Amino acid sequence: MKLALLLGAALVATASPAAAKIPWKRIKGASDLMANEQRLAGEIMSKARTYYGCKGTVSKCLGARGKASRNAWRLARYIVFLVGKGLSEKEVLKVVSLRRKSAKPKKRKRIKVAGTPYLGPLNAPVQIVEYADFRCGHCAAVAPMLKQLLAKYKGKVVLFFKPYPLRQGAAVRAAQASLAAHLQGKFWPMHKRLFDNPSMHDAAGLTKLAKAAGLDVGKFQAAMQSRALLKIIDKNKREGLKLGITGTPTLYFNGKKYRLRKDLMHLQERIEEELEMLGKI
Repeated sequence: MKLALLLGAALVATASPAAAKIPWKRIKGASDLMANEQRLAGEIMSKARTYYGCKGTVSKCLGARGKASRNAWRLARYIVFLVGKGLSEKEVLKVVSLRRKSAKPKKRKRIKVAGTPYLGPLNAPVQIVEYADFRCGHCAAVAPMLKQLLAKYKGKVVLFFKPYPLRQGAAVRAAQASLAAHLQGKFWPMHKRLFDNPSMHDAAGLTKLAKAAGLDVGKFQAAMQSRALLKIIDKNKREGLKLGITGTPTLYFNGKKYRLRKDLMHLQERIEEELEMLGKI
């Protein structure tokens, strides 16, 4: 017991100067860190740099005034989160670097969206372009998250969806079906049914899904026989290959490739960072 107390005292006593200057009480999750974890988080904050607002290290920019400190506080919370998950300094700095590249790459991509199915106002400040395969489980998992975020940031985000089948057969048929539905103004009802029913991506199943989505079945079947839809899919594929897309879902936020985990927390952070960078929140 005495030894444990001495060790605990030693951990507190050896807190780094970087960690000592950080306002831990104001950083969400920091109180849950052990002394050695807090020390590690402090060291990382003294090395990781912000990428909008105040220019400098996270620890330095926490002291900036007003909106200039926003990025620093976001990164401080994120670093605490990652350290709490057991990541090493090297691992945390790598993830933070990917976050920086997602928000501020050297160059944005110009992606044409004319004629592409979309959800949200066209003049929204945040434009998300998604390349996805209806046979992809990760794409199916991301779909409701994106819709949830569109509702949360109503009027501020627009989502464009580009069918991007990775293989032939069912993946291409499902992509065709989504575009056939788009011709009748029913893309999103079909989008949901295609992700919810992967076992119905054969011709008969797709016809049933089209009927359930409220499509004119005759027009749907005629569109499925047309090569016009295959040309759109081929165009998406060529566009994706040029962008270097190798898997789905791949997301672009205002032309910037998203590089982090595709879960609700990370996607929400990316939207909020983009809105902050644009001065919209």
